[in-house]
Amino acid sequence: MALDMDKIKKLPKQQKLALLACASVLLLVAYWFAMFDAKRQDLNASNDKLGQLQVQLAENRTLAADLPRFENELKRLNAELTEALMQLPNDKELPVLLTDITTLGKNAGLEFKSFIPQPEVKKGFYAEVPISIVLNGGYHDLAKFFDELSRLNRIVNVQSFSVDNVEVSPNAVMLTISGVATTFRFVNDAELAADEAAAAAAAGA
Repeated sequence: MALDMDKIKKLPKQQKLALLACASVLLLVAYWFAMFDAKRQDLNASNDKLGQLQVQLAENRTLAADLPRFENELKRLNAELTEALMQLPNDKELPVLLTDITTLGKNAGLEFKSFIPQPEVKKGFYAEVPISIVLNGGYHDLAKFFDELSRLNRIVNVQSFSVDNVEVSPNAVMLTISGVATTFRFVNDAELAADEAAAAAAAGA
């Protein structure tokens, strides 16, 4: 380095000026490239951010365009839920529903040998209420009773019925059947809160 500086000192003034000019240009070029690279990185980052914002904007525009459809779908689902809940009696309505079931059977000409509600099974906002039933009556009377059950505005599922006795006479076929009819009731908010508190207490015990 010292040798180079000595050589430079011995150069004519014009060559020294030319060498200084070249060094200045090289420094300016290096500085420019350094600044350009930093700006290029900033530009790339800005372009990436812009791309993300454009995608988000497109998604938001799509959601905004679909908002009326979502609102209509929500209204429809709420209406269906309201209609479904109307088919679930509450505690006060349940005895009336059970009376309606027995009345339908008697009007169809059936004799209730047994009609015993079983312990209910809670399923969140509703509870299953199984009813053990033993009926005696004619074949057509039983068919009429089950048809009338299906027409109730409350949900009553008839399942697991079996024929225990068949008596055939010249005028009719008499049957004795037994099984389970399941209806449902609405569980109110107070019950739900009490059930959740009981579950939490049981889990912490």
